[in-house]
Amino acid sequence: LDETIIVREKGSGTREMFERDLNSMGYSLSSFKRVIELSSFKLIREAVLEGLGISFLYKSVIEGVKGIDIFGVEGIGNEHEFNVVSLKNTQAQRYAERFVGEIGM
Repeated sequence: LDETIIVREKGSGTREMFERDLNSMGYSLSSFKRVIELSSFKLIREAVLEGLGISFLYKSVIEGVKGIDIFGVEGIGNEHEFNVVSLKNTQAQRYAERFVGEIGM
């Protein structure tokens, strides 16, 4: 909590998950020393690389990036719901099904 936390903008699903987990533990974003809001994972990753703070990101966003350490906090970031939607009776449904199969859902 003594760190600057870098999060996505309000309305982001990732931010909502993080805030929900924080709240369940009795904390909020205001519990951190400072909060920085950015609009993309790439910007957040670059801000962390510049030493501006810590963040909560998907592992795929930082895999293979040198200079970033990973740490976990028990009770935060375990699992969450993931929805894939597509229009009925279109090619989109086939692509969505292929996507789900590739990520192992």
